[in-house]
Amino acid sequence: FFSIIPVLCCAMASGFPGDLSDAQLTAKDKLIEALAETLQKPEAQTFVEKFGGMERCMLRWLRCTKFEVDAAKKRFESTLKWRAENGADTCLEDKGIAAIVEKISPHWPGAFYGSTKDGCPIQFISVGQANPQYIVNNFPEAELVKFYIYWMELCSAKQVELMKQLEGEGKSTDTCRGSIEIYDCSALSFWQMHVNGIRVLARTLSLGSTHYPENLYRGYVVNTPRVFSMAWKVISPVLNENARKRLTLSYDNCTEQLKEIMDAEQIAEVFKSVDNKAPAAPAGEPAVDEKALEEEYKEVLGENGASSPKSGDKAADGPVPPEEANGTEK
Repeated sequence: FFSIIPVLCCAMASGFPGDLSDAQLTAKDKLIEALAETLQKPEAQTFVEKFGGMERCMLRWLRCTKFEVDAAKKRFESTLKWRAENGADTCLEDKGIAAIVEKISPHWPGAFYGSTKDGCPIQFISVGQANPQYIVNNFPEAELVKFYIYWMELCSAKQVELMKQLEGEGKSTDTCRGSIEIYDCSALSFWQMHVNGIRVLARTLSLGSTHYPENLYRGYVVNTPRVFSMAWKVISPVLNENARKRLTLSYDNCTEQLKEIMDAEQIAEVFKSVDNKAPAAPAGEPAVDEKALEEEYKEVLGENGASSPKSGDKAADGPVPPEEANGTEK
């Protein structure tokens, strides 16, 4: 019964803390009012705390629903139930989850590398070092989901930690708007385009889009070879609109853009950690038939309702340049 509140105000209002229009402020208050009974529950209070406090938490659900209060309320309540069912509140301390994390971590190509100048945590994912076939063959999907929940909860905890650090330094926490994610596709090769592995990855990432919306503030997919476009066409549909808009796809390290948020020394340190050699293909695996692989991806893309790669398509030949991906002219 809470009406949808359209946000038809100044385009400069981003919907983040410290940058709200009157309509967005009203929507936030309406959402808190709509959730008043739910927010009295201890599990809801824990949820809000882990998402950075009342204002930040409410605004995340509002931004992902274009500030439609009823939709934000439903998604908040759905995720609250999901968190209880999946033990999200306690997964960072859960010994069973810790055992799963210990098994999967050596095969997970991601790591945290400090924070940006504004206090956003930085994730660096060396995509070219991934071995999706090994992961799919050796870990049940249920364990991969638990690992991913752990990773997302860890990211949320780092955001809260950095906010407290900013507060301790007497600085505004408004600059901490989410996670910065760098996906380095150096050395990504055809044999890594394991179709079942990409499918599992897409399903797992959909949990992030559904239950951790607005976690990503800026994303950079760098050093992208042509083969990346095949996986991208499978993965991108599970990302929400805001996440796709915040991603920059680049053929190189995207160094100049990264310098806007990171120190040059920090950028060099992050990329220095990468071994540009792709992991060896699994022993005994036959040589990859690239044409057959492309045909297999076309079938998957057809199932997902996505366009199949074709000659001359920028998304097929490789990701679009950063300026086009961001909707700006060269």
